[in-house]
Amino acid sequence: MIIFGVTMNPIKTVPNPVLFLLLILVGTFTLQHLPHLGKELMSYHVWRQTQTQQNIDNFYEEDMNILNPRQHSRGSGSGVARWEFPLMQWLIAAAYHLFGQSILVTRVCMLIFSLLSILGIFALLMTLTNRPWISLVGAWAFAYSPSFWYYSINPMPDIFALCLGIWGLTLFYLALKRKGIACFIVSGFLLGLAALQKLPFILYFMIPICHFVLKEIFFKQRAEKDITPSWYFSFILMPVAWYAWVIQSWDNHGLLSGITKSDVPAGEILEYIRFNLISVFPELLLNYAALPLFLAGMIFALRKKYRVDFRFLPLAATWFSLVGYILYEINLIGISHDYYFMPFLPFIFLVVAFGAAQLNLSWPAGAKWVVLFCMLIVPVTAQIRMLGRWNPQSPGMNKDLLEYRDDLRNAVPDDALVVAGSDVSNHIYLYFFDKKGWTFRNDSIDRIAMDSMIRNGARYLYTDSRKVESLAAVSENLDTLLLERGSVRVYSLRAPGPEGNGSDR
Repeated sequence: MIIFGVTMNPIKTVPNPVLFLLLILVGTFTLQHLPHLGKELMSYHVWRQTQTQQNIDNFYEEDMNILNPRQHSRGSGSGVARWEFPLMQWLIAAAYHLFGQSILVTRVCMLIFSLLSILGIFALLMTLTNRPWISLVGAWAFAYSPSFWYYSINPMPDIFALCLGIWGLTLFYLALKRKGIACFIVSGFLLGLAALQKLPFILYFMIPICHFVLKEIFFKQRAEKDITPSWYFSFILMPVAWYAWVIQSWDNHGLLSGITKSDVPAGEILEYIRFNLISVFPELLLNYAALPLFLAGMIFALRKKYRVDFRFLPLAATWFSLVGYILYEINLIGISHDYYFMPFLPFIFLVVAFGAAQLNLSWPAGAKWVVLFCMLIVPVTAQIRMLGRWNPQSPGMNKDLLEYRDDLRNAVPDDALVVAGSDVSNHIYLYFFDKKGWTFRNDSIDRIAMDSMIRNGARYLYTDSRKVESLAAVSENLDTLLLERGSVRVYSLRAPGPEGNGSDR
C-alpha cells in the first residue's frame, strides 16, 4: 500500500514542477500576510497573543533566563509566571537583540515557523507516500486551514509547537527506513520540545509507541537495531520534568482536571461538541473547500484493507487519542478556542491528501478535476473567512487602546506601577499601556483591593470604566486627571496616608 509506505529519499524524487508550485505556495502565503506583518496585535484571541508577547518583551527588557518568563500583570512582584516552556518566546526575544524590538520581528518569526510547518507537512507526506503531487495537495490544503492561516503570524506558542511536532514525526518515519540513529535522536528531541511548548503535543508520541508495540508484540518483529523504544521515549521526560515542576505554581488546574471537575452543565457540553463538530471543524480547521477531499479520505480509510495495515494503525491511534484530548478539555474549549485543535491539523490533512490520492486511483479521470478545483479555491475561501481578523476598527477589544496606544504609553513614566481595566483577560490593557502592575475586571474594585494596590506601589490608574471611577473606593483615591483619549482616562493616585491606607484622607 504505497500511501502508507516509507521512501528512502523523499525530497530527491520531487520533480521540478512540484518544487516550483511549492515555491509558489510559500510565496503566495507570504504575500497574503505581508500587509499585516507590521500591524499591532488585535482580533480573535488577542488576549492570548498579548500574554505571549509580554513574555517576549520581558525576556528582552528584563531577563533572558529562559526559566523566568514574566508577565505585566504582576502587582509589585517579579512577574514570573511559568506555564508552557517558553522556548518560542525566548527565541523571538533573542531575535530582538539582533534586529530590534518590534512587533514586526515577532510576526516575521511566526511566519518563518509557519512556512517551516507547511514544508514539514510536504516532507511528511513525501516520506509516507513518495507521491510528490499528492504531498503538494496535502501541504497546499494545510496552509489554507483558516485557523492556521490566521494564527500563522500571531505570537501563539501553538504554532511553534505544531512546527516542531510535524518535523519530529517526519524524521521518525524517515529514521524507520534509514535506521540511522541521528534521525531518531532529532525526531525524539523535536517531539519532546513540541510537548514542552504545548503539553497536548505529547500525544504525538503515540505514533512511535504504537509502531514499536505493534511491530514487536503483534507482528513479532525486532525493533530497529540502532535504537530501542525505551531510549527513544526518554525524550518524554523533557515535558514531564518541566510540567511536574511548574504545575504546583498554577492557580487554576482546570487544564489538568478537564471535564472531570467541570461545573458546565451536560447540555452545554453537548452543545460545545455539536458546534465544534459542525462549525469549527469544517469551517475553521479544515476549510469548506477541502471538505470533499477529507470526506473521501475518511471513506477510503475506513475500508478494511487499510484498517488492518500496521502502518496505518499508529496514525489512527493518534487520531483517537487527540479526539480523547478534545473531549477531555471540551469544557475549556467551549465554542471559541479553536487553537486547542492545533495538534489535530497534520492528521486532518493527511486524510485530505489520502482522499485526493484515492480519488485519482479509484475514480474516473474526471476526479482529478475535483481535486484541482478544491486546491484552487482553498486560498480564496481561507482569506475570505479571515478577512476581518486584522481590522483596527474591530480589534477584539476596546479600539481606543489601539488607536491611542502611543499617547497612553507615554502618559506616565515607563517604570510606574499602575492599575488598569476593566480587563477580563488580565493581559490586554497592560500590554497596550506597556506598564506593569494590577488589573481589575467586571467594572469592580473593592476598597480592600484598592488600598492594597496603592500601599504596594500603584501610583496611576488607567481605566475605560466610568462605573469604576464613581466607586467610593476609587474616587477617594483619585488625584489628577492626566490624560483622556477616547474612552480611556489616566489618573494619578493619591499617596498612601500615614495609616497605610490608600488615600491621605
